Amino acid sequence: MPSEVRHLLFRLPEVALAIQAYHRHLGQPLPSGLIVGCAVVGDGVAVPLAVRLSLHLDHGRGEPSLITIDGPTLTSALIMFCRHHQIPLPARGQKSLQRVADQICLISAMNLRPVPVSPS
Repeated sequence: MPSEVRHLLFRLPEVALAIQAYHRHLGQPLPSGLIVGCAVVGDGVAVPLAVRLSLHLDHGRGEPSLITIDGPTLTSALIMFCRHHQIPLPARGQKSLQRVADQICLISAMNLRPVPVSPS
């Protein structure tokens, strides 16, 4: 049975934008402030993937606050990012995340219908 696998790589600034938009969409926007850092935690294989955002809540003054976004929330944010940017992604595909260097890879895999094989 043939399978289809797609790998979409997201740079950290795109991840931060996706998370902000997703939280606004949920009606739970992130605290106002300046995102000064975005780091990937885990590898998505042995250690679950998460993203840590560093926010200056007072627009650059004082110590930054850390917000950790877990894997399922991050996956939802990246799927929504794809929809809003018209990046094709199969709805039925099984989604997972992996870390590739300093990027996040959204993997979508699905089995396709069996192809009938005619006898020779």
